[in-house]
Amino acid sequence: MNTVLLKTMIYTYLKTLTNEVYYGDKPEQASTYPYVIFNLDTSSIDDNQVLEQFELSVTVYDNSQFDTNTIDKLAGSIDGDGAMVGATGLHRKHYRSSTLTADIYRTSRDEFFDQSESNIIYIELLYDVYAYLS
Repeated sequence: MNTVLLKTMIYTYLKTLTNEVYYGDKPEQASTYPYVIFNLDTSSIDDNQVLEQFELSVTVYDNSQFDTNTIDKLAGSIDGDGAMVGATGLHRKHYRSSTLTADIYRTSRDEFFDQSESNIIYIELLYDVYAYLS
């Protein structure tokens, strides 16, 4: 499956929440906090070649270890309300287009403090993505 549509959908949504969004790695020259990095990994395909499953990781970084309000709010906005219908974020998101159908479900949310950089905190959101060819 061509993942361009899936990556574009995720990127477009994340850009509505913050300007600093990157796929893969953060560029060296970018220094604005908070910022978001997402990756789409580990695909598996069903026997009928219709469903492909991915793991989506969305990591939010901030440089204010002692005040986590900003990073918590941004991670919360990314995740959304988790509503079964009309989810406001990625958790339980149902995306439909003429060529792609995708369902996204959060599997974990973890918070970390970067030991090598004393003021960096990050929250990692992991999702299962089920993409169907339309």
